[in-house]
Amino acid sequence: MTSRMNERKFGDDKQDYCQHGSVDYVLDSVQALKALLRNGRQRPDDKGLERSDLKGIWSHSLHRSPTVTPLSMDVEISNVSLMRMQDAKLLLTSLLVSLDDAINEVTVKNCRTTRPNLVLLPEDVLIRIFEIYVDMSVMPDYDTYVPLGTSPLILSSVCKRFREIILRLPSAWRHISLNFPEHVLLLHKERCTNPIIHINPARSTSYTYEKMLDVIRPYHQWRELRLHVINEDHAHQYFEHLKPIIHSPFYSLEFLSIGNDLSFSLEDSYVDYPFSIYLDEDHSNFLSSWRLPKLTHLELRNVLPTSLLQCENVTSLSLELSYVDEELRMKEFQTLFHSMPKIQSLSVVFKKHFESFDDEDVLIDDDILHILPSLKSLDLTIEGPMPDGTLSRFMALVDARKLTRFALSVSCDDADESDFGEWIFAIFPKQTARTRHLFEHLEDLYRGSTRVFDRIFNSMPNVQRISLILSQLSDIRILGHWVRAGAFRHLRTLRIELPQMPAYDFPLDTGRFDALFDGKHCMEFERMEVRVGPLYSVENGRARLQSLLGEKLHWTEC
Repeated sequence: MTSRMNERKFGDDKQDYCQHGSVDYVLDSVQALKALLRNGRQRPDDKGLERSDLKGIWSHSLHRSPTVTPLSMDVEISNVSLMRMQDAKLLLTSLLVSLDDAINEVTVKNCRTTRPNLVLLPEDVLIRIFEIYVDMSVMPDYDTYVPLGTSPLILSSVCKRFREIILRLPSAWRHISLNFPEHVLLLHKERCTNPIIHINPARSTSYTYEKMLDVIRPYHQWRELRLHVINEDHAHQYFEHLKPIIHSPFYSLEFLSIGNDLSFSLEDSYVDYPFSIYLDEDHSNFLSSWRLPKLTHLELRNVLPTSLLQCENVTSLSLELSYVDEELRMKEFQTLFHSMPKIQSLSVVFKKHFESFDDEDVLIDDDILHILPSLKSLDLTIEGPMPDGTLSRFMALVDARKLTRFALSVSCDDADESDFGEWIFAIFPKQTARTRHLFEHLEDLYRGSTRVFDRIFNSMPNVQRISLILSQLSDIRILGHWVRAGAFRHLRTLRIELPQMPAYDFPLDTGRFDALFDGKHCMEFERMEVRVGPLYSVENGRARLQSLLGEKLHWTEC
Protein backbone atom coordinates (compact mmCIF):
# COMPACT_ATOMS: atom_id res chain seq x y z
CA MET A 1 0.00 0.00 0.00
CA THR A 2 2.84 2.36 0.81
CA SER A 3 4.48 1.84 -2.58
CA ARG A 4 1.22 2.65 -4.33
CA MET A 5 0.94 5.85 -2.29
CA ASN A 6 4.44 6.90 -3.35
CA GLU A 7 3.43 6.61 -6.99
CA ARG A 8 0.47 9.01 -6.67
CA LYS A 9 0.80 12.50 -8.16
CA PHE A 10 -0.75 15.67 -6.82
CA GLY A 11 -3.65 16.78 -8.97
CA ASP A 12 -4.49 13.30 -10.28
CA ASP A 13 -7.52 13.06 -8.02
CA LYS A 14 -8.77 15.92 -5.86
CA GLN A 15 -10.97 13.56 -3.89
CA ASP A 16 -7.87 11.62 -2.92
CA TYR A 17 -6.60 14.57 -0.91
CA CYS A 18 -9.93 15.17 0.66
CA GLN A 19 -10.12 11.50 1.60
CA HIS A 20 -6.85 11.61 3.46
CA GLY A 21 -7.51 15.02 4.90
CA SER A 22 -4.30 16.54 3.51
CA VAL A 23 -5.59 20.09 3.62
CA ASP A 24 -6.93 19.70 7.14
CA TYR A 25 -3.71 18.01 8.15
CA VAL A 26 -1.62 20.94 6.87
CA LEU A 27 -3.93 23.45 8.56
CA ASP A 28 -3.70 21.58 11.87
CA SER A 29 0.10 21.64 11.60
CA VAL A 30 0.09 25.39 10.92
CA GLN A 31 -2.11 25.88 13.97
CA ALA A 32 0.42 23.90 16.00
CA LEU A 33 3.17 26.19 14.71
CA LYS A 34 1.13 29.27 15.69
CA ALA A 35 0.79 27.85 19.18
CA LEU A 36 4.54 27.37 19.43
CA LEU A 37 5.16 30.95 18.33
CA ARG A 38 2.52 32.30 20.69
CA ASN A 39 4.07 30.47 23.62
CA GLY A 40 7.55 31.70 22.72
CA ARG A 41 8.88 28.21 22.23
CA GLN A 42 9.79 28.86 18.59
CA ARG A 43 11.38 32.12 17.41
CA PRO A 44 12.21 33.12 13.83
CA ASP A 45 15.82 34.09 13.13
CA ASP A 46 17.17 36.37 10.37
CA LYS A 47 16.92 33.49 7.89
CA GLY A 48 13.40 32.34 8.80
CA LEU A 49 12.19 29.80 11.34
CA GLU A 50 14.51 27.55 13.29
CA ARG A 51 14.21 23.93 12.25
CA SER A 52 14.72 22.46 15.69
CA ASP A 53 11.66 20.50 16.88
CA LEU A 54 9.55 21.71 13.95
CA LYS A 55 9.17 18.12 12.86
CA GLY A 56 6.90 17.65 15.83
CA ILE A 57 4.10 19.67 14.26
CA TRP A 58 3.83 17.13 11.43
CA SER A 59 3.91 13.85 13.34
CA HIS A 60 1.49 14.43 16.18
CA SER A 61 0.49 10.81 16.58
CA LEU A 62 4.09 9.62 16.62
CA HIS A 63 5.00 11.97 19.48
CA ARG A 64 2.10 11.15 21.82
CA SER A 65 2.73 9.69 25.27
CA PRO A 66 3.60 6.02 24.97
CA THR A 67 0.77 3.63 25.76
CA VAL A 68 0.49 -0.11 25.63
CA THR A 69 -0.91 -0.93 22.17
CA PRO A 70 -0.67 -3.98 19.99
CA LEU A 71 2.27 -3.95 17.55
CA SER A 72 -0.04 -4.24 14.54
CA MET A 73 -1.86 -1.07 15.61
CA ASP A 74 1.45 0.86 15.94
CA VAL A 75 2.42 -0.21 12.42
CA GLU A 76 -0.94 0.90 11.02
CA ILE A 77 -0.70 4.29 12.79
CA SER A 78 2.81 4.81 11.39
CA ASN A 79 1.66 3.96 7.87
CA VAL A 80 -1.25 6.39 8.08
CA SER A 81 1.02 9.15 9.41
CA LEU A 82 3.54 8.52 6.64
CA MET A 83 0.80 8.69 4.00
CA ARG A 84 -0.48 11.97 5.42
CA MET A 85 2.98 13.55 5.50
CA GLN A 86 3.72 12.44 1.93
CA ASP A 87 0.43 13.88 0.72
CA ALA A 88 1.08 17.07 2.70
CA LYS A 89 4.51 17.41 1.11
CA LEU A 90 3.00 17.09 -2.38
CA LEU A 91 0.41 19.68 -1.49
CA LEU A 92 2.98 22.13 -0.05
CA THR A 93 5.31 21.60 -3.03
CA SER A 94 2.50 22.51 -5.38
CA LEU A 95 1.62 25.51 -3.23
CA LEU A 96 5.26 26.63 -3.28
CA VAL A 97 5.35 26.41 -7.08
CA SER A 98 2.14 28.39 -7.31
CA LEU A 99 3.58 30.99 -4.91
CA ASP A 100 6.64 31.36 -7.17
CA ASP A 101 4.31 31.78 -10.15
CA ALA A 102 2.35 34.43 -8.28
CA ILE A 103 5.54 36.30 -7.32
CA ASN A 104 6.71 36.28 -10.93
CA GLU A 105 3.33 37.48 -12.16
CA VAL A 106 3.23 40.34 -9.66
CA THR A 107 6.83 41.25 -10.54
CA VAL A 108 5.97 41.41 -14.24
CA LYS A 109 2.87 43.49 -13.51
CA ASN A 110 4.94 45.81 -11.36
CA CYS A 111 7.48 46.25 -14.17
CA ARG A 112 4.66 46.90 -16.61
CA THR A 113 3.24 49.46 -14.21
CA THR A 114 6.52 51.38 -13.86
CA ARG A 115 7.92 50.85 -17.37
CA PRO A 116 5.39 53.11 -19.12
CA ASN A 117 6.68 56.03 -17.07
CA LEU A 118 10.03 55.53 -18.83
CA VAL A 119 8.68 54.37 -22.16
CA LEU A 120 6.45 57.43 -22.45
CA LEU A 121 9.34 59.87 -22.11
CA PRO A 122 10.03 62.02 -25.18
CA GLU A 123 12.37 60.37 -27.64
CA ASP A 124 15.09 63.01 -27.28
CA VAL A 125 15.13 62.43 -23.51
CA LEU A 126 15.35 58.66 -23.97
CA ILE A 127 18.17 59.09 -26.47
CA ARG A 128 20.15 61.14 -23.97
CA ILE A 129 19.52 58.54 -21.24
CA PHE A 130 20.63 55.75 -23.57
CA GLU A 131 23.81 57.63 -24.53
CA ILE A 132 24.72 58.17 -20.87
CA TYR A 133 23.99 54.51 -20.17
CA VAL A 134 26.16 53.28 -23.05
CA ASP A 135 28.99 55.68 -22.17
CA MET A 136 29.16 53.97 -18.77
CA SER A 137 30.57 50.93 -20.56
CA VAL A 138 33.70 49.41 -19.09
CA MET A 139 35.57 47.55 -21.79
CA PRO A 140 35.99 43.86 -20.93
CA ASP A 141 39.33 42.31 -20.11
CA TYR A 142 41.29 42.10 -23.34
CA ASP A 143 42.09 38.41 -22.95
CA THR A 144 38.53 37.16 -22.51
CA TYR A 145 35.46 38.64 -24.15
CA VAL A 146 32.51 39.21 -21.84
CA PRO A 147 29.37 40.94 -23.16
CA LEU A 148 29.14 44.50 -21.92
CA GLY A 149 26.99 45.06 -18.87
CA THR A 150 25.72 48.25 -20.47
CA SER A 151 25.21 46.88 -23.95
CA PRO A 152 22.83 48.36 -26.54
CA LEU A 153 21.63 44.79 -27.01
CA ILE A 154 20.30 44.84 -23.45
CA LEU A 155 18.43 48.08 -24.08
CA SER A 156 16.95 46.73 -27.31
CA SER A 157 15.47 43.76 -25.44
CA VAL A 158 13.46 45.83 -22.94
CA CYS A 159 10.50 46.70 -25.16
CA LYS A 160 9.53 47.40 -28.73
CA ARG A 161 9.95 51.18 -28.46
CA PHE A 162 13.41 50.88 -26.91
CA ARG A 163 14.41 48.48 -29.66
CA GLU A 164 13.19 50.81 -32.39
CA ILE A 165 15.17 53.72 -30.93
CA ILE A 166 18.35 51.74 -30.23
CA LEU A 167 18.52 50.15 -33.67
CA ARG A 168 18.54 53.57 -35.35
CA LEU A 169 20.70 55.35 -32.77
CA PRO A 170 24.34 55.27 -33.98
CA SER A 171 25.75 56.67 -30.73
CA ALA A 172 24.48 53.60 -28.84
CA TRP A 173 26.86 51.41 -30.86
CA ARG A 174 29.94 53.63 -30.84
CA HIS A 175 32.06 51.86 -28.18
CA ILE A 176 33.95 48.87 -29.59
CA SER A 177 37.01 46.87 -28.60
CA LEU A 178 39.16 44.81 -30.93
CA ASN A 179 38.60 41.73 -28.77
CA PHE A 180 34.87 41.71 -29.57
CA PRO A 181 33.85 38.62 -31.59
CA GLU A 182 33.69 39.33 -35.29
CA HIS A 183 29.89 39.10 -35.47
CA VAL A 184 29.60 41.69 -32.69
CA LEU A 185 32.09 43.99 -34.44
CA LEU A 186 30.09 43.67 -37.66
CA LEU A 187 26.89 44.53 -35.81
CA HIS A 188 28.47 47.69 -34.39
CA LYS A 189 29.97 48.49 -37.79
CA GLU A 190 26.53 48.34 -39.39
CA ARG A 191 24.92 50.58 -36.77
CA CYS A 192 27.62 53.24 -36.21
CA THR A 193 29.74 54.94 -38.86
CA ASN A 194 31.95 56.95 -36.44
CA PRO A 195 32.99 54.57 -33.64
CA ILE A 196 35.14 54.98 -30.54
CA ILE A 197 37.93 52.39 -30.73
CA HIS A 198 39.24 50.90 -27.46
CA ILE A 199 42.52 48.96 -27.57
CA ASN A 200 43.46 47.62 -24.14
CA PRO A 201 46.61 45.95 -22.76
CA ALA A 202 47.07 42.34 -23.89
CA ARG A 203 48.83 39.57 -22.00
CA SER A 204 51.22 39.01 -24.92
CA THR A 205 51.91 40.15 -28.47
CA SER A 206 49.95 37.09 -29.61
CA TYR A 207 46.73 38.53 -28.20
CA THR A 208 46.72 42.07 -29.55
CA TYR A 209 43.85 41.39 -32.01
CA GLU A 210 45.36 43.83 -34.51
CA LYS A 211 43.82 41.86 -37.41
CA MET A 212 40.41 43.02 -36.25
CA LEU A 213 41.38 46.47 -37.52
CA ASP A 214 40.36 45.07 -40.92
CA VAL A 215 36.87 44.22 -39.65
CA ILE A 216 35.85 47.54 -38.12
CA ARG A 217 35.16 50.82 -39.86
CA PRO A 218 38.15 52.33 -41.73
CA TYR A 219 40.42 54.64 -39.74
CA HIS A 220 39.23 57.84 -41.43
CA GLN A 221 35.78 57.29 -39.89
CA TRP A 222 36.93 56.81 -36.30
CA ARG A 223 35.67 59.43 -33.88
CA GLU A 224 38.02 58.48 -31.03
CA LEU A 225 41.00 56.16 -30.62
CA ARG A 226 42.06 55.02 -27.15
CA LEU A 227 45.27 52.99 -27.50
CA HIS A 228 46.61 51.56 -24.23
CA VAL A 229 49.52 49.11 -24.43
CA ILE A 230 51.77 47.24 -22.01
CA ASN A 231 54.93 48.32 -23.83
CA GLU A 232 56.15 49.52 -27.20
CA ASP A 233 56.42 45.97 -28.56
CA HIS A 234 52.64 45.81 -28.44
CA ALA A 235 52.30 49.27 -30.00
CA HIS A 236 54.53 48.01 -32.80
CA GLN A 237 51.94 45.33 -33.64
CA TYR A 238 49.25 47.94 -34.26
CA PHE A 239 51.50 50.41 -36.03
CA GLU A 240 52.81 47.77 -38.43
CA HIS A 241 49.27 46.70 -39.29
CA LEU A 242 48.16 50.30 -39.86
CA LYS A 243 51.14 51.43 -41.95
CA PRO A 244 49.96 49.99 -45.29
CA ILE A 245 46.39 51.14 -44.60
CA ILE A 246 46.77 54.80 -43.66
CA HIS A 247 47.12 57.05 -46.68
CA SER A 248 44.64 59.88 -46.19
CA PRO A 249 43.86 62.08 -43.14
CA PHE A 250 41.90 60.95 -40.10
CA TYR A 251 38.97 63.09 -41.18
CA SER A 252 36.73 62.26 -38.20
CA LEU A 253 39.14 61.76 -35.29
CA GLU A 254 38.43 64.25 -32.48
CA PHE A 255 40.03 62.49 -29.50
CA LEU A 256 43.27 60.50 -29.35
CA SER A 257 44.70 58.78 -26.28
CA ILE A 258 47.94 56.78 -26.29
CA GLY A 259 49.21 55.18 -23.09
CA ASN A 260 52.24 52.99 -22.40
CA ASP A 261 52.54 51.02 -19.14
CA LEU A 262 56.30 50.55 -19.65
CA SER A 263 56.16 47.04 -18.18
CA PHE A 264 56.57 43.41 -19.14
CA SER A 265 53.51 41.48 -20.26
CA LEU A 266 52.51 38.24 -18.57
CA GLU A 267 53.65 35.87 -21.31
CA ASP A 268 56.36 37.72 -23.27
CA SER A 269 59.81 36.82 -21.96
CA TYR A 270 61.67 39.78 -23.50
CA VAL A 271 61.08 43.08 -25.28
CA ASP A 272 62.58 44.38 -28.51
CA TYR A 273 61.96 48.03 -27.68
CA PRO A 274 63.52 49.35 -24.44
CA PHE A 275 61.29 51.04 -21.90
CA SER A 276 61.28 54.76 -22.58
CA ILE A 277 58.89 57.69 -22.49
CA TYR A 278 60.32 58.67 -25.88
CA LEU A 279 58.83 56.83 -28.83
CA ASP A 280 61.15 54.82 -31.03
CA GLU A 281 62.19 56.93 -34.02
CA ASP A 282 60.36 54.73 -36.51
CA HIS A 283 57.18 54.76 -34.42
CA SER A 284 57.45 58.49 -33.84
CA ASN A 285 57.82 59.15 -37.55
CA PHE A 286 54.80 56.99 -38.29
CA LEU A 287 52.72 58.83 -35.70
CA SER A 288 53.86 62.17 -37.08
CA SER A 289 52.63 61.09 -40.52
CA TRP A 290 49.05 60.96 -39.26
CA ARG A 291 47.11 63.98 -40.48
CA LEU A 292 44.62 64.90 -37.77
CA PRO A 293 42.71 67.99 -38.92
CA LYS A 294 39.74 67.59 -36.52
CA LEU A 295 41.65 66.43 -33.44
CA THR A 296 40.91 68.69 -30.45
CA HIS A 297 41.84 66.51 -27.45
CA LEU A 298 45.10 64.60 -27.07
CA GLU A 299 46.14 62.43 -24.11
CA LEU A 300 49.66 60.99 -23.84
CA ARG A 301 50.83 58.77 -20.98
CA ASN A 302 54.51 57.85 -20.97
CA VAL A 303 54.60 58.72 -24.66
CA LEU A 304 56.62 61.63 -26.05
CA PRO A 305 56.97 61.85 -29.84
CA THR A 306 60.36 62.98 -31.07
CA SER A 307 59.01 64.63 -34.21
CA LEU A 308 56.28 67.15 -34.97
CA LEU A 309 52.69 65.92 -34.99
CA GLN A 310 50.13 67.09 -37.53
CA CYS A 311 47.44 68.14 -35.07
CA GLU A 312 47.42 71.90 -35.22
CA ASN A 313 43.79 72.19 -33.99
CA VAL A 314 44.28 70.51 -30.61
CA THR A 315 42.97 72.73 -27.81
CA SER A 316 43.38 70.34 -24.86
CA LEU A 317 46.52 68.32 -24.06
CA SER A 318 46.96 65.92 -21.15
CA LEU A 319 50.46 64.62 -20.46
CA GLU A 320 51.37 62.08 -17.76
CA LEU A 321 54.93 60.91 -17.15
CA SER A 322 55.77 58.17 -14.66
CA TYR A 323 59.11 56.64 -15.60
CA VAL A 324 62.02 57.03 -13.22
CA ASP A 325 65.21 56.33 -15.16
CA GLU A 326 65.21 58.99 -17.87
CA GLU A 327 66.25 62.56 -18.28
CA LEU A 328 63.64 64.98 -19.53
CA ARG A 329 64.65 66.53 -22.82
CA MET A 330 63.61 70.10 -23.48
CA LYS A 331 63.73 69.55 -27.23
CA GLU A 332 60.96 66.93 -27.18
CA PHE A 333 58.73 69.13 -25.03
CA GLN A 334 59.25 72.05 -27.38
CA THR A 335 58.56 69.85 -30.40
CA LEU A 336 55.35 68.54 -28.86
CA PHE A 337 54.05 71.98 -27.90
CA HIS A 338 55.00 73.51 -31.25
CA SER A 339 52.75 70.89 -32.88
CA MET A 340 49.71 72.37 -31.13
CA PRO A 341 49.74 76.18 -31.19
CA LYS A 342 46.02 76.36 -30.31
CA ILE A 343 46.29 74.60 -26.94
CA GLN A 344 44.11 76.38 -24.38
CA SER A 345 44.14 73.76 -21.63
CA LEU A 346 47.24 71.83 -20.51
CA SER A 347 47.34 69.12 -17.83
CA VAL A 348 50.72 67.70 -16.77
CA VAL A 349 51.33 64.96 -14.21
CA PHE A 350 54.81 64.07 -12.93
CA LYS A 351 54.36 60.73 -11.15
CA LYS A 352 57.93 59.62 -10.55
CA HIS A 353 61.32 61.17 -9.93
CA PHE A 354 62.91 62.83 -12.95
CA GLU A 355 66.43 64.10 -12.43
CA SER A 356 66.01 67.25 -14.50
CA PHE A 357 65.80 68.62 -17.97
CA ASP A 358 68.92 68.46 -20.05
CA ASP A 359 71.04 71.60 -20.34
CA GLU A 360 70.50 72.06 -24.05
CA ASP A 361 68.17 74.54 -25.71
CA VAL A 362 67.89 77.07 -22.91
CA LEU A 363 64.82 79.17 -23.60
CA ILE A 364 64.70 82.92 -23.92
CA ASP A 365 61.65 85.13 -23.49
CA ASP A 366 60.81 85.25 -27.19
CA ASP A 367 60.72 81.45 -27.34
CA ILE A 368 58.10 81.28 -24.59
CA LEU A 369 55.74 83.59 -26.46
CA HIS A 370 55.65 81.26 -29.46
CA ILE A 371 55.45 77.82 -27.78
CA LEU A 372 51.95 77.92 -26.23
CA PRO A 373 50.54 81.25 -27.37
CA SER A 374 46.87 80.36 -26.62
CA LEU A 375 47.29 78.63 -23.24
CA LYS A 376 44.77 79.81 -20.62
CA SER A 377 44.45 76.89 -18.19
CA LEU A 378 47.18 74.82 -16.50
CA ASP A 379 46.75 71.78 -14.24
CA LEU A 380 50.03 70.72 -12.64
CA THR A 381 50.22 67.57 -10.51
CA ILE A 382 53.33 66.36 -8.65
CA GLU A 383 53.13 62.80 -7.31
CA GLY A 384 56.78 62.02 -6.70
CA PRO A 385 60.10 63.59 -5.66
CA MET A 386 60.86 66.39 -8.08
CA PRO A 387 63.92 68.67 -8.14
CA ASP A 388 62.92 72.31 -8.11
CA GLY A 389 65.16 72.85 -11.15
CA THR A 390 62.99 70.47 -13.16
CA LEU A 391 59.89 72.48 -12.34
CA SER A 392 61.65 75.74 -13.15
CA ARG A 393 62.61 74.44 -16.58
CA PHE A 394 59.11 73.15 -17.21
CA MET A 395 57.50 76.43 -16.13
CA ALA A 396 59.83 78.19 -18.57
CA LEU A 397 57.71 76.59 -21.30
CA VAL A 398 54.58 78.34 -20.01
CA ASP A 399 53.77 82.01 -20.38
CA ALA A 400 52.15 82.40 -16.96
CA ARG A 401 51.13 85.97 -17.77
CA LYS A 402 48.35 84.61 -20.02
CA LEU A 403 46.93 82.03 -17.61
CA THR A 404 43.42 82.61 -16.26
CA ARG A 405 43.19 79.28 -14.41
CA PHE A 406 45.85 77.34 -12.50
CA ALA A 407 45.34 74.14 -10.49
CA LEU A 408 48.26 72.80 -8.43
CA SER A 409 48.11 69.40 -6.75
CA VAL A 410 50.96 67.92 -4.71
CA SER A 411 50.86 64.37 -3.35
CA CYS A 412 54.20 62.89 -2.38
CA ASP A 413 54.89 60.70 0.67
CA ASP A 414 58.63 61.34 0.45
CA ALA A 415 58.39 65.14 0.45
CA ASP A 416 58.32 67.49 3.43
CA GLU A 417 57.33 71.13 3.87
CA SER A 418 60.69 72.39 2.64
CA ASP A 419 60.30 70.42 -0.60
CA PHE A 420 56.88 71.95 -1.10
CA GLY A 421 58.34 75.39 -0.53
CA GLU A 422 61.07 74.81 -3.11
CA TRP A 423 58.46 73.70 -5.65
CA ILE A 424 56.40 76.81 -4.99
CA PHE A 425 59.43 79.07 -5.40
CA ALA A 426 60.22 77.29 -8.68
CA ILE A 427 56.69 77.79 -9.98
CA PHE A 428 56.29 81.33 -8.63
CA PRO A 429 59.72 82.97 -9.08
CA LYS A 430 60.72 85.97 -7.02
CA GLN A 431 59.32 89.13 -8.54
CA THR A 432 61.72 91.23 -10.52
CA ALA A 433 61.21 93.87 -13.16
CA ARG A 434 60.89 91.04 -15.69
CA THR A 435 58.72 88.64 -13.67
CA ARG A 436 56.53 91.11 -11.75
CA HIS A 437 52.93 89.92 -11.63
CA LEU A 438 53.80 86.82 -13.58
CA PHE A 439 50.24 85.47 -13.09
CA GLU A 440 48.57 88.85 -13.52
CA HIS A 441 45.57 87.53 -15.50
CA LEU A 442 44.86 84.54 -13.26
CA GLU A 443 41.20 84.27 -12.20
CA ASP A 444 41.03 80.77 -10.68
CA LEU A 445 43.53 79.22 -8.28
CA TYR A 446 43.05 75.76 -6.81
CA ARG A 447 44.79 74.10 -3.86
CA GLY A 448 47.76 74.87 -1.93
CA SER A 449 54.34 79.03 5.50
CA THR A 450 53.51 82.43 4.98
CA ARG A 451 56.52 82.90 2.68
CA VAL A 452 55.10 80.35 0.29
CA PHE A 453 51.67 81.97 0.10
CA ASP A 454 53.25 85.41 -0.11
CA ARG A 455 55.03 84.28 -3.27
CA ILE A 456 51.85 82.73 -4.67
CA PHE A 457 49.33 85.49 -4.04
CA ASN A 458 51.52 88.40 -5.01
CA SER A 459 52.05 86.75 -8.39
CA MET A 460 48.35 86.96 -9.31
CA PRO A 461 46.78 90.35 -8.54
CA ASN A 462 43.65 89.67 -10.62
CA VAL A 463 42.67 86.30 -9.15
CA GLN A 464 38.90 86.05 -8.58
CA ARG A 465 38.43 82.59 -7.03
CA ILE A 466 40.79 80.80 -4.64
CA SER A 467 40.34 77.25 -3.33
CA LEU A 468 42.66 76.00 -0.58
CA ILE A 469 42.87 72.58 1.07
CA LEU A 470 44.99 73.05 4.17
CA SER A 471 46.82 70.32 6.06
CA GLN A 472 47.63 70.33 9.77
CA LEU A 473 51.08 71.80 9.06
CA SER A 474 49.97 74.63 6.78
CA ASP A 475 51.27 77.95 8.07
CA ILE A 476 49.12 80.42 6.20
CA ARG A 477 48.30 84.01 7.08
CA ILE A 478 46.98 86.76 4.84
CA LEU A 479 49.03 89.82 5.70
CA GLY A 480 47.69 93.34 5.57
CA HIS A 481 50.42 94.72 3.34
CA TRP A 482 49.58 92.12 0.68
CA VAL A 483 46.02 93.40 0.59
CA ARG A 484 47.01 97.06 0.66
CA ALA A 485 49.37 96.39 -2.26
CA GLY A 486 46.42 95.05 -4.25
CA ALA A 487 47.06 91.30 -4.05
CA PHE A 488 43.34 90.43 -3.74
CA ARG A 489 41.64 93.45 -5.21
CA HIS A 490 39.44 91.35 -7.54
CA LEU A 491 38.87 88.38 -5.22
CA ARG A 492 35.23 87.23 -5.25
CA THR A 493 35.21 83.75 -3.71
CA LEU A 494 37.50 82.13 -1.13
CA ARG A 495 37.02 78.41 -0.46
CA ILE A 496 38.89 76.84 2.45
CA GLU A 497 38.76 73.15 3.33
CA LEU A 498 40.24 71.90 6.61
CA PRO A 499 39.96 68.09 6.53
CA GLN A 500 41.91 67.64 9.79
CA MET A 501 43.16 70.31 12.14
CA PRO A 502 44.30 70.04 15.80
CA ALA A 503 42.01 71.95 18.15
CA TYR A 504 44.87 73.96 19.64
CA ASP A 505 45.75 75.56 16.30
CA PHE A 506 42.62 76.32 14.33
CA PRO A 507 43.66 79.00 11.79
CA LEU A 508 40.29 80.73 11.75
CA ASP A 509 40.46 81.31 15.53
CA THR A 510 43.52 83.53 15.25
CA GLY A 511 42.28 85.77 12.48
CA ARG A 512 44.71 84.62 9.81
CA PHE A 513 42.31 85.70 7.05
CA ASP A 514 40.94 88.83 8.71
CA ALA A 515 43.13 91.15 6.63
CA LEU A 516 40.94 90.35 3.64
CA PHE A 517 37.94 91.89 5.32
CA ASP A 518 39.45 94.89 7.11
CA GLY A 519 39.19 98.19 5.27
CA LYS A 520 38.04 98.71 1.70
CA HIS A 521 40.59 96.87 -0.38
CA CYS A 522 38.57 93.77 -1.40
CA MET A 523 35.42 95.48 -2.62
CA GLU A 524 34.45 92.71 -5.06
CA PHE A 525 34.44 89.96 -2.41
CA GLU A 526 31.13 88.02 -2.44
CA ARG A 527 31.47 84.69 -0.66
CA MET A 528 33.65 82.70 1.75
CA GLU A 529 33.07 78.96 1.92
CA VAL A 530 34.54 77.00 4.83
CA ARG A 531 34.37 73.21 5.05
CA VAL A 532 35.81 71.73 8.24
CA GLY A 533 36.45 68.14 9.25
CA PRO A 534 36.17 66.63 12.75
CA LEU A 535 37.35 69.27 15.23
CA TYR A 536 36.99 69.71 18.98
CA SER A 537 35.81 73.31 18.81
CA VAL A 538 35.27 75.81 15.99
CA GLU A 539 32.92 78.24 17.70
CA ASN A 540 35.42 81.08 18.07
CA GLY A 541 36.62 81.01 14.48
CA ARG A 542 33.10 80.77 13.14
CA ALA A 543 31.86 83.61 15.34
CA ARG A 544 34.77 85.82 14.26
CA LEU A 545 34.06 85.30 10.55
CA GLN A 546 30.31 85.62 11.06
CA SER A 547 30.78 89.04 12.63
CA LEU A 548 33.02 90.14 9.75
CA LEU A 549 31.13 88.63 6.81
CA GLY A 550 27.52 88.07 7.83
CA GLU A 551 25.61 86.35 5.02
CA LYS A 552 28.74 86.10 2.88
CA LEU A 553 29.96 83.24 5.10
CA HIS A 554 28.90 79.70 4.16
CA TRP A 555 30.05 77.17 6.78
CA THR A 556 29.88 73.37 6.53
CA GLU A 557 30.96 70.84 9.16
CA CYS A 558 31.42 67.19 8.20
